[in-house]
Amino acid sequence: MASIRQRGKSWRAELFVNGRRQSRSFKTVALARSWADQKELQLQGMPMLRAAIEDHKLSAVLPRRFIEALGKANFCHKEIVDAAFPVGEQCGVYFLIRDFQVSYVGQTVRLFERLAQHKRRGRRFDSFTFIPCAPEHLDELEKTYITLLFPEENTTIGRQLGG
Repeated sequence: MASIRQRGKSWRAELFVNGRRQSRSFKTVALARSWADQKELQLQGMPMLRAAIEDHKLSAVLPRRFIEALGKANFCHKEIVDAAFPVGEQCGVYFLIRDFQVSYVGQTVRLFERLAQHKRRGRRFDSFTFIPCAPEHLDELEKTYITLLFPEENTTIGRQLGG
């Protein structure tokens, strides 16, 4: 929980959460409170967000699957940042998903560029997932997943396998 104290003409917000201490000074008490609330969310992670949703009755307007996902998630700001993929060249096998089904499996050395190319060419998908791997494993990993999943839009491989 944050403490906010007036120090001269400024307001000082201090908080200590999960063994971490942070503080900062502001011109107004409102700015200090806003900063403290944001930092508490970052430091405590999803439990605070879930509580905020319940307190503000957002659960009435959020889709049920979002509420269920929040119940299973428990990531703080640092964990999210640590798990981030760098923007740029990402080598691996990707899966295009449409209507909760894997519709296409592909390989790339530039993930985001390849996804944009699919969109420009009219390929329909509503989400994707990605498995990073070394370039020398791309062909084998892609063929393995196409064989296992047999996605409807991988027609060339499907014909080669007798589909």
